[in-house]
Amino acid sequence: MNNKQISELSNHIETNLFDSALWMLTKSGKPNPLTLPFWFDLANKAYDHAEFQIASLCFAELKKGANLGPLSLAKFAECLLRSGRRPLAIKLIQQLSKAPQMLPQMGLDIVLELGMRTNQTNLVDQVGISARSRFPNNAYYWFVGGERLQDDKEYVKALSYYMYGSKLAKQWTEYKIKACRLLITLGKLDAANHLLDGAVTETDCVANLTLIKQLYEQMGSFDGVSHCNLLLQFQAARK
Repeated sequence: MNNKQISELSNHIETNLFDSALWMLTKSGKPNPLTLPFWFDLANKAYDHAEFQIASLCFAELKKGANLGPLSLAKFAECLLRSGRRPLAIKLIQQLSKAPQMLPQMGLDIVLELGMRTNQTNLVDQVGISARSRFPNNAYYWFVGGERLQDDKEYVKALSYYMYGSKLAKQWTEYKIKACRLLITLGKLDAANHLLDGAVTETDCVANLTLIKQLYEQMGSFDGVSHCNLLLQFQAARK
């Protein structure tokens, strides 16, 4: 590539002309010391813009030369799954799960999300333990652990994970809703009602308010249902 072509390629990537950038890189041959940074730039920027097919092609080329670190491999796995290549994506996240301590936090997020979506329960358990150990104040990792425990019908332990996660991320009403459902399942209606009374004052999301209303209905709380109806009417009037 000459200087003019490099400038043109850089401009294509900068202005999100990903197809044109990929064409130029492909035409230039395999990644080499000159083009390697552009392959990485295109892969990551296409990934950030949800252009998963293009990002996948870039990551695949880079992987041939063993140029991908753990985070890039995690992104590649997501691109594969979103491009309809589920078996390859699963194989890749299984490889990454063997050394979760090598994954940065974003990589852990991706691998756990893909593991949950593809029902790789052992993988989620293994990576989740590592994630909670390394980042104990990350609410998402406790949420994932709670979901897995709930799937295994370990409701009391799952509840403790949800409650801990909700303390770490008080703004995430979804955690409190999940915790309330488990409290109702365990017959702890007073605790569920108390938690919902707090959650309903912290959200203006119509979807969350609707779910909270359904839980109040399930518990037979007329006051809770009435409060939700007023909040839903207020949100509708704002539109």
